[in-house]
Amino acid sequence: MAAQIRGRTYDMTELHRFADTKYAALTLVMRDRENPGAVFDRLAAMNLVTLHADDAAREYVTAHARKGEVTTVATNDESRRAERAHPCWPGRAR
Repeated sequence: MAAQIRGRTYDMTELHRFADTKYAALTLVMRDRENPGAVFDRLAAMNLVTLHADDAAREYVTAHARKGEVTTVATNDESRRAERAHPCWPGRAR
């Protein structure tokens, strides 16, 4: 239906938009949604994921967040702490 409305389709099994061929290949693996642990390990090996295991590191990341960066938290408590520490935190009421 969408192809009839828009008049075009895209084959998402091929890569057309990534300059980094290793990352491009990984995006295909991510689409499969299989073995997320291995995907995470590959993202970490490419320095695309950073884990901050202690409070001081998390507080630093929160305090120095810049527009366009993505930060995730594991719990509602962590989200509340981030909201209090950083006025631009996405979950913060404006």
